[in-house]
Parts: sequence; C-alpha cells; structure tokens
Amino acid sequence: MPDLDDTTDSAPPAAEVIGDSWRLPPRLGLAAWVIVVALVAGGWLVHWWGPINPGISGYLHTSTVEPTPTAPTTAMLRVANDSQSELTIERLTVAESSSAASPQVFEASPARALPVMLDSGGGESWTTTDPAATPLPVTLGPGEAVVVTTELAIDNCPTPGQSISTAMTATLEIRSSWGRTTSHDFTGTSSPGIRCPPSLPVELSPPADRAAAAEEVSAAFGIAYDANLPADLRLSRIDDPTGVADASAAAKSGAYGGLTGTVRAEVLGVSFDRPGHATVGYLLTAAGVGPRTGEAVLVDGAWKVTRSTVCADLALAGVECAPLPR
Repeated sequence: MPDLDDTTDSAPPAAEVIGDSWRLPPRLGLAAWVIVVALVAGGWLVHWWGPINPGISGYLHTSTVEPTPTAPTTAMLRVANDSQSELTIERLTVAESSSAASPQVFEASPARALPVMLDSGGGESWTTTDPAATPLPVTLGPGEAVVVTTELAIDNCPTPGQSISTAMTATLEIRSSWGRTTSHDFTGTSSPGIRCPPSLPVELSPPADRAAAAEEVSAAFGIAYDANLPADLRLSRIDDPTGVADASAAAKSGAYGGLTGTVRAEVLGVSFDRPGHATVGYLLTAAGVGPRTGEAVLVDGAWKVTRSTVCADLALAGVECAPLPR
C-alpha cells in the first residue's frame, strides 16, 4: 500500500507555484527587451527623420538703408534643410517683433527663393536681383539651402510716405514629404526702415505695360525737378511749361533760393486711375515738407508732369506761376 506521506514525486507547495508564475520564460523576456529597444529607437527616428518631423534652420537679414522706390526694404531669410528628406517652403509671413497683442503685419510681395551661391573664398553670396528666382512654394533636398527674399511695405500706415524703423520676425510654413505642416519663426537682427505707401486713388486704367509706364512717370518727375539739368530738358517733361521757367527763376532768387538746387522729387507710388492720367505720390527731398500728391498725363505717347503739380510746389517757396492766357 503506498505511503500517503510520500511527496517525492508530487507538485511543489502552493507558495512556490505562485512565486514561479511571475517569472517570464527566457524567450519571452528577450522579446520584451527587443520591443523596448525598438520603441526607443522608433521614437528617436521619429524625432530625427525629416518626413515626420521637419528640421530647418535659418537666418533673417533685413536691409537697413533708407528705403526708396528704387531700393525698397527687403527681407532675406537664409533657410537650410536639416532633415534627411525633402521639405517644401510654402509661405513666408513677416511681422513686427513686438509683444503687442496685434503686431503690425507687413504686406510682402510674392516671396521668391534664390540658390545660395559661394564666392571664391568659400563664403556665401546673397543676392536679391536674380531673375531666375523661384516663387514659393519651393522644395529643398536634404542639406540644401536657399535665400527667400521679399520686398516689404506697411499696411495701414499712419503717415503716407513716412519711413518707420522696427524689428521684424519672419515666419515660414514648412511641409514635410509626409504632409506634416509646421511653422518656424526667425527674428531679425536689425530694425530696418520701411516706407509707408502713399495714399492714392484706386487704379482703374493701368497701361498694357504698367511697369514701363510707371518707370516713365518716375523719370519725368526726376528730370522735371532736377535743377542741375538743362532748363529745356526739365521743361520738356512738363505737359504745359508756360510760365514755369520764370517762376523757377523767381524761386531761385527768393528766400528759399538756397534749396532750389538740392530739392529732388522722389516718386513713392503711381496709380493710373483713368485713361492717360496718373495720380502720383512723391516726396520733395531736402524741402522739409511731407509727402505730396501730384499728377502725370500722357501727351503724344509720353508721360509728363502736369503744370499744376509743378506750380503747386513752387508755391511752397512763395512763388506763383503766371495765369495761363484765356
């Protein structure tokens, strides 16, 4: 008869069974470690890999010279793709660097991207005039860099024609190759002067070649107001120069004669508000007066300053143009 107290081949005590139930089989333990390592590596890959997490670096440069119609304020943002895949620059926004709740946002012309060039010394060369510049959006490969450039103007300016100086922040909207969109801010290192646009009527009748017409209007003002040019040439840029030469001579010999040789007309903006007519915003440099509004008309295919505009400016020097004969 078997001995009921013989436990040599029986199961271990219940306490030992419970204790052993917490131990993982060797293969299952190795699998758990593999999973942990894979999760850590995957998280690092997500952080590093461009298609999921775009990486970009940049440097914002702004022109600090006094802006003019021929040399407006320009923002240049050097951008480099630090990711391991393609990134697309979709949009550039420039705003005032301010703690105000509603900072001034600048009206920017369509931003364009230019390749970063290297000079003979190995340094970078930036340009803003390359006609081969690419409008946004533009795609960068890994390690590629471009300069995104745009001209700036101020919206809702308090004084038309005035130049203000303020620090700026550029914001880029970036899209990864997997479609993730992020934004990146870059603060400028200087406070450039930005010209307030003149207050002009709505443009209703632009010429077929508007840019050429606006350039001709600016040239007409520049010549008509340049005292260092021959009188005949200056008068040829006025639609009706009757009496203007005499009034100019009187101004030169008057109380403000010392300014007549230094004053120039700097065109700020042109609006072709009706056929053959343009309203022009301009400054009289060195005259100590605010922005002016004048007119230009198309005469025999050439844009010229109106007599009324020139005579109104001569009146600032206390000189009146003689009345036109009736």
